[in-house]
Amino acid sequence: MPVRRIPKNYLFLTGRHASQQADEVIEFESILEKEYMLLLDSDPQVEWYEGSPSKFRYLADGSMSLICR
Repeated sequence: MPVRRIPKNYLFLTGRHASQQADEVIEFESILEKEYMLLLDSDPQVEWYEGSPSKFRYLADGSMSLICR
């Protein structure tokens, strides 16, 4: 689950990528991110991926915690 929206930027390449593996539109903020998404989409071994940063919930010492990565 994406944590933030990527703002429009006139210095760097930003945009949105419609991915079938991710089942959603993923925002990117660099050419490298965009090209990596294209590689993931063309690889038949990739079943699913998610944009970054993302929220993850996990159980630690008996209580739920949240981390953003």
